[in-house]
Amino acid sequence: MAEKSIRKNAAFNVMKTAMSMLFPLITFPYASRILSPEGIGKVNFANSIVAYFTLIAGLGIEFYGIREGARVRHDKDKLSKLTMELFLLNLISTVISYGLFAISLIFVPKLFDYRLLLLVCSSTIVFSPLSLHWLYGALEEYKFVAIRSMAIQLLSLVFLFVFVRTQNDYVIYACMTVISAVGANVCNLIHARKFVSLHVKEKLNIAQHVKPVMFFFGSALAVSVFSMLDTSMLGFLTDDAQVGYYSAATKLVRMIRDLFPAVFTTLLAKLSIESASDSKTELQSVIEKTLNFIMALAFPIIAGLLIFGEPVLLLLSGEKYIPAIPTLNILVPMILFSAWSGFLGGGTMLSSPGKESLYLLCEVSGAVLNVCLNFLMIPFWKSFGAGFATLLTEFAFAIIFTCVNRKNIFFARLAVPFFQYLVSTVLMAAVCYLINVFVSIIPIKLVCGIGAGIVSYFVCLVLLGNCYAKSMVEFVRSKIRK
Repeated sequence: MAEKSIRKNAAFNVMKTAMSMLFPLITFPYASRILSPEGIGKVNFANSIVAYFTLIAGLGIEFYGIREGARVRHDKDKLSKLTMELFLLNLISTVISYGLFAISLIFVPKLFDYRLLLLVCSSTIVFSPLSLHWLYGALEEYKFVAIRSMAIQLLSLVFLFVFVRTQNDYVIYACMTVISAVGANVCNLIHARKFVSLHVKEKLNIAQHVKPVMFFFGSALAVSVFSMLDTSMLGFLTDDAQVGYYSAATKLVRMIRDLFPAVFTTLLAKLSIESASDSKTELQSVIEKTLNFIMALAFPIIAGLLIFGEPVLLLLSGEKYIPAIPTLNILVPMILFSAWSGFLGGGTMLSSPGKESLYLLCEVSGAVLNVCLNFLMIPFWKSFGAGFATLLTEFAFAIIFTCVNRKNIFFARLAVPFFQYLVSTVLMAAVCYLINVFVSIIPIKLVCGIGAGIVSYFVCLVLLGNCYAKSMVEFVRSKIRK
C-alpha cells in the first residue's frame, strides 16, 4: 500500500470539515428562523440524549481502530480480520446500547414529551456499526470520505428546503440529520469492500480487543460527558429556549473549532507509527509544527469572533437569538484551549500505547470538574453559565495535557512564534475593530473585515520574520515561476 501524503490527507480532511462548516452556515440560519429557539432547543436536547447511547454503541472503537489498523494496513488478511472483529464487537455494544436507550425512554419522565423525536434520532444508534470510520482513518482514505460527505450534505440540503417549512417541522428537521449520518455509514460499509474482505477464514478473537477498547471507551465517555453534558443539563434544569440560545452560540464556535481535529485525525496514523518506532525526534518535530499551526490559526480566529461575533450570530440565526451573544463571547477562547488539549491529549497520547490509562485519568478528572461547574453555574446563569463552565474545563484540559507532554514540547522554540502570532493578531484586531465600527451593513462588514484581517495578519507575520509565513510566500513564488 502506497504511503499517503500528510499534506493531501490534511487538505481532503479540511475540505470535508470546511463543507461541514459551510453546510450549517446554509442550513442553520434557515432552520433557526423557521423552528425558533424552542424548536432548535428540542432537536438539540434530543440529539444530546441520543449521543450518550451512540457513544456506548461506539465503545471507543474509532481511536483504537485507527491505531491498530495503521499497523496492519499493509497486510489485507490481518486488516480484514481486525475489521470483522471490531465490527462484531461494535454490533454487540450497539444491541446493549439500544436496550439501555429503550429503558430510559420508558422510565425517565423528562423524556416522555420527546419520545417521537428521540425515536427518530435514535436511528443513528442502530446504524452506527456500519460506519467503519476508524478503517478510513487507518488507511488514510480521506479523499473518499470528503467526496461522500459533500454528496450526502447536498442531498440533505434539498431535503431541508423541501420538507421543513413551519415551526412544527422540528421532527422532520431531526430526520434530515439522521439521513445524513445513516447514509454516510451505509456508503462506508459498501466502499470498505475495496480494502478488506468481509469473509474471513481465520478464527476471530473478539476478546483480545475488549480490554484496550474499554480504555478508549472510558476516555471517549469522559470527553463526551464533558462536551454533551452542558446541553443535556440545560434541557433538564432550564427550558427549550435556553438550549436553543446555547445551541446557536456553540454551533458557531464548535463549527470553527472542528477545523483543527480535521488536521489532527490525519496525523493520528502517522503518530502511531512514529510512537511505535521510538522516533522521539520526529515525534517532537510533529508536535512543534502542530502547536505552531494551532496558535497561528486560533489567535486571529478568536480575535475576529470577539469583534464580529454579534453580527455573525445575527446573520446566521436572526434577532430572536440576541440573548445568545454573551454565551458566544465567553465560549470563543475555547477554540484555542480545545485545539491545544485535543492534539496533546487525543492526538499525541492516544497514538502511544501504554498511555491510555493516564489519558483516561485526565479525561475523567476534566469531566468531573465540568459536571460540578455546570451544577454550580447553570441554575444562576443558564446558557451563559454552561458556556463559562465549558471554557474553564477546556482551559484545565489544556494545562493538564501540556504538563503531561512537557518532555516532548520545545517551549523555547514556541516562544518567538507565540510573540509573532500575538503581535500580528493585535494589529489585525485593530483593523477589524475599525471596520466593525464604521461599516454598518452586516454582509459588507464581514466580507471587508475577514479580507482585511487576513491580509494584515499575514503581512505582519512576514514582516516579523515568521518562518512558516515566509515558507508559504516562497511556496507561492515557486508555483508562479513554474
